[in-house]
Amino acid sequence: MHTTSKSLRTAAAALALVFALTAALAGLLACSAEPKTNRLANNVARVYEYNERTSHFYLNDRQIGDDVPGKAYMLTSADGATSLAWVGSTLYFVSEKGTDKLASGIETAELSFDGRVAIWLEEGCVKRYCLDDRSVTVLEEGVSNLIQVSISPRSETILFTVNYAEDSEYVTLIADGSGVREFARGNVYFAVSDDASIIYFYDAKTSGFSVQNGDELYLISKNCSAATNYNFTRDLSEATYTDVNSVNHLFVLSTKADTELGTGFGITEKTDIFSISTISFFTYINDVDSFRSGLWSLKRSIDTSEVYDLGYIDDKGEVEWLAKDAVDYAAVPGGKRVVWVSLLSDLYSAGASSKAKKLASSVDRFVAADGNTVYYTNTNGVLYCVKGTGSPKRVADNVTRIAAVGGKCVFITADGGLHTAEGAKITEHPEITNAVRFDKRAGMVILYANEQAPDDDTLLYDAYITADGETFTLACRGVEP
Repeated sequence: MHTTSKSLRTAAAALALVFALTAALAGLLACSAEPKTNRLANNVARVYEYNERTSHFYLNDRQIGDDVPGKAYMLTSADGATSLAWVGSTLYFVSEKGTDKLASGIETAELSFDGRVAIWLEEGCVKRYCLDDRSVTVLEEGVSNLIQVSISPRSETILFTVNYAEDSEYVTLIADGSGVREFARGNVYFAVSDDASIIYFYDAKTSGFSVQNGDELYLISKNCSAATNYNFTRDLSEATYTDVNSVNHLFVLSTKADTELGTGFGITEKTDIFSISTISFFTYINDVDSFRSGLWSLKRSIDTSEVYDLGYIDDKGEVEWLAKDAVDYAAVPGGKRVVWVSLLSDLYSAGASSKAKKLASSVDRFVAADGNTVYYTNTNGVLYCVKGTGSPKRVADNVTRIAAVGGKCVFITADGGLHTAEGAKITEHPEITNAVRFDKRAGMVILYANEQAPDDDTLLYDAYITADGETFTLACRGVEP
């Protein structure tokens, strides 16, 4: 099973725009670098010039390298400072050092968690790019398929699974400080720690999801497959997986506890995904030390609507249910409280020790700004603020989009104006004109807006909204792909 070029680029584009990519991690195999923690100041952006049919890349509003022909699709690192970019089937590595063309005709490639290493298959060779000296190294030759790549958090260990002919045995090799050598046969490896003391994999002998923890080999479950979605905490101390009956499990390495969470669960609200393997078997690494105390959702169908039952996982791995039949929901920052909209468009709030409380009716959109404040718009575009379980306070009219940042609400009005609300107090932002929409990525909010260029073509630019909710850092100007 292999990810096609189109589906890989789609996954990469979706990750770059939707998934929350956080937690800058440092170090790598044969290269080392200090972690970059200021995600607001370090993010590679792509610009597609429609008329010229070319792409170019920006970092901190500065173009990186030369223009490249075609539209780019990107897979971005945890800190946003580097990216793999596909333009057609040509692969580029984009960083503050420049734009390096890696190869053409590439369908499968992987970017390390810290964004310093890339792995891909080219004409039968598994190759590694290292940002430290911008070098390319051949790790293995004579390869038919690159099945899976598992890179440790600081890129000190790389496991990659290949076969040398169609339908031949899977062979996993390890690349570390000792070089490259065969590691195992027949298994598929999902996650590895920097010192390779913890390794999660699908064991071909037992047909089960397993973990090697030091000298101990432990079979977690035989009731799942290699193609199941697997999630791991940053330090690999916990894992979630879905069995063949679509039941989601939480596994805790220290106690070997394996708890059934229910059918159709998604990733917790507490969890920001910062890395994903996009080769053949999708594997997620998450920016948390524990999945417990996170918000989980059980998706169901009622007639033609998708609804969610909401709850928190306690320290024992059991679910404490807070709400049912939500069509939209959000965790309230700083506590075990959730806000949701019902099938009847009513807004509710509930906590671990409190019953559900109806906050408002005819709700269109809402955001939880902090542990005590929720903003929402009704179907007529009126923005309201609710503190605790108090009565809604009218804030503004003709509101089209809202987002929460820094305990405040940023919102766009029908005339393209941008504003910040702190309770009923509004701050205007005349420096931003023709605002269009927001995109929430991890701890930051991205604003997209239009402006008129000298040639009268409308350009779309994006700006990072900083933590105070009032300062904007221009990321790039151009046409969004």
